[in-house]
Amino acid sequence: QYSSIEDLDLTRSNVKQGVNLSNAEVGSISLEDATIHGDFVANGVEFNGIVNIKEADFLRNGEFEDAVFNDTVQFDETVFNDECSFVNAVFNDTVMIRGATFSGKSHKIGNNADFTGAEFRNEVSFDHSQFEHTKFEDVHFKDRVSFNQCTFNGKVLFTGAVFDADTEFKDVSFEADSIFTSTVFKSVLNFNESKFLG
Repeated sequence: QYSSIEDLDLTRSNVKQGVNLSNAEVGSISLEDATIHGDFVANGVEFNGIVNIKEADFLRNGEFEDAVFNDTVQFDETVFNDECSFVNAVFNDTVMIRGATFSGKSHKIGNNADFTGAEFRNEVSFDHSQFEHTKFEDVHFKDRVSFNQCTFNGKVLFTGAVFDADTEFKDVSFEADSIFTSTVFKSVLNFNESKFLG
């Protein structure tokens, strides 16, 4: 914690304990195809280089609260088996979270995928991802965002979120309640072929 790390490479690693980088300053990081058995805590971290967390498997919590991402972020096909948190995180560059799995079990006990208060300043794609109970409350998307072909199996909250640019929810399945109270869409919005089953 509170360290300065130039590069951290755990590619294809099997880490059988937790990792705590809280409030560190990190250059590039790779967890591609890694398995993390304990909690991965990166709260308050500033990532100054590329964040490559593709195809990673988080068996317990993944925590990125108040983290700042200054370069490209990739979470493609990553699996969060327990809760994950990006509360108040700031993403300054392109974000790719395609084909990811978020396994939060319940809003009531705080076990969910939580992006509350996050700010995405560049393009972001969640295409083909699977969500259980998820919060996007008060999130600010300042550039294009897509949730195409996603499935929300649990309740999803977009309460108070702001979408500044074109937004796509094409061919999305909302299997439980989907809440868009006080959500603001400032540009083109596309829900073509989506299903609302709550």
